[in-house]
Amino acid sequence: TAKAHADPISLSANTPNPDAKGGSGTERVKEMHLSEEEILRLELIENRNISLEEFKRLSTCKSGQAADLWNDHRKAEMHNEENPGAKPKESPIDTIWKKEGAATKNPIIFFSAEESVVEGGNVIMVKKYYLVAIRPNTATREPYYLTWTGYLGTNEKKAELTARYLLSKM
Repeated sequence: TAKAHADPISLSANTPNPDAKGGSGTERVKEMHLSEEEILRLELIENRNISLEEFKRLSTCKSGQAADLWNDHRKAEMHNEENPGAKPKESPIDTIWKKEGAATKNPIIFFSAEESVVEGGNVIMVKKYYLVAIRPNTATREPYYLTWTGYLGTNEKKAELTARYLLSKM
């Protein structure tokens, strides 16, 4: 609606759900999904923060799992920086390398994470490989700073080759 474009408050991620019956308020809220173009327009023009859930709906997010893992990694990093005397939080990822993108000069991170998978009735741990591109110190993408994510498979050599190829294009 015209009002929605004029009033940034009406563009919040949640809006009252008039179809819901009573309740504490959380049941009476429906999620509003903005288009990719609208999300990016609001980020650029109004300096609006993009939530992780919104980022995962963008075409540059090829892997929601990579976005979630990177976000959990950033949370662990921030906790450890803010609480130097406390027991450190473990990151769910193992960074293999971090390099500068050829075109953007922004950091590109190749990492792995172990995931339990049921195979033949048995639970096994599988190492999966991911690549993320970040733009540090971008206020609208705090604290995760993601600009691109991708899942590269379970074969380390193939994943590394793909990561290096993508690095040359970013």
